[in-house]
Amino acid sequence: LFIKSHRLYGHIDGTTPTPPMYIDREVKKTVVGDQAVGAAAVSEIRFEYETITENNPEYEVWLAHDQSLVAYITSTLSEEVLGGIDDDLTTLELWSTHATTYSQVSEARVLQLRRQFQDIKREKRTVLEYLNEIKSVSDQLAAIGHPVSDKDKVQQALSGLGTDFDIFCTALEVLPVLPSFEDLKAKLFQHEASRVQRQNWIPSNSHNVLITGTHARESHSYLDSSGRNGKRDSPNTIGHEYFCHI
Repeated sequence: LFIKSHRLYGHIDGTTPTPPMYIDREVKKTVVGDQAVGAAAVSEIRFEYETITENNPEYEVWLAHDQSLVAYITSTLSEEVLGGIDDDLTTLELWSTHATTYSQVSEARVLQLRRQFQDIKREKRTVLEYLNEIKSVSDQLAAIGHPVSDKDKVQQALSGLGTDFDIFCTALEVLPVLPSFEDLKAKLFQHEASRVQRQNWIPSNSHNVLITGTHARESHSYLDSSGRNGKRDSPNTIGHEYFCHI
């Protein structure tokens, strides 16, 4: 917006060439001299032209605009990038240098992000943390002009879930059309909640079964040591009953 509003784009693409710093100008000079005519001397006036070199006003205007644009561009760059840039560059030189450097850095960054995207695994994280990383890396790729398709995000999400989600992945992979990434998120959240609920339920019931078995053995032992109808030989002994809910 700043560049367009000040009509300075020509400094970037080279359509506004650099005027010469100096210009030559002819100066007309009047020379008065004496010329002998016979025995008399006659004054003579003649004109001579001298070329002088002076500063070009157009260059000074161009330089003011160009350096304003250089200052604007450098204000948007990080200190790390500025460290490799000369101080006396024109806008065109600065832009060309930055474009070349950025292109090289961008290509390396794209390769690094693509490898990072392909290596994403859920491991011990929650589904939310896992999917957030997929989205974060995808957004970074999109920001440098290499967006990740929704299909690729879905396939990467399924491939990195791990064995806990094998049945879930198999059920989705047989569908004629995979869900969108947003739909997959909802399905995964629901599946994770159900899986956690089952994990919490199984140990609890296993504990109840263990208690029931223990109480049953204690009850059986008690009956063996008692007389008929659960009474001990001693009349002073009171029997106990055990209850356990599964």
